[in-house]
Amino acid sequence: MTTLVGIEPKPKEILKDAAPGLGLGGLFGVLHAVSPAITMNLPPQPFQMVGNVATAIGIAPAAEEFVFRGLIEGWIEEKTHSKYLAVFGTALSFALFHFSVYGGFILGNIMTFFTAFMFSIFFSVIKRYTNSLVGSTIAHMIINAIILSGKLLSVSSGIPQEF
Repeated sequence: MTTLVGIEPKPKEILKDAAPGLGLGGLFGVLHAVSPAITMNLPPQPFQMVGNVATAIGIAPAAEEFVFRGLIEGWIEEKTHSKYLAVFGTALSFALFHFSVYGGFILGNIMTFFTAFMFSIFFSVIKRYTNSLVGSTIAHMIINAIILSGKLLSVSSGIPQEF
């Protein structure tokens, strides 16, 4: 039987192992897709802005690092015995998660995909260098704070941006 990176494929085991990740990924995908529809055309409220900032800088990076670097990357490495495939697969899933499927400028979506892909590799390197999710989570928080600052500055200067 053909093997991929030294592992004999067993369809039932692959499906059993992949089901939780696919379910979690599907849940995140649905939440990511419907969240703009829920808040679309509503004027931003002060508490909503505080909540968005807290989520973007605190909650989301911690949750994403746990899911992508803690769970997905570890699972891929365990199954393939390759840290390179683990980092690449995690970067690909991270970038797809951040790719916007609703409206907007397609070139911006493509740039977001590649930016998220490269940042994911950067976060994985930090995690592997420090052997902890703390470093990659802090780096993720800093990157999100910089991106959010740019968005807030462009909004205050009259340039329309999705918040």
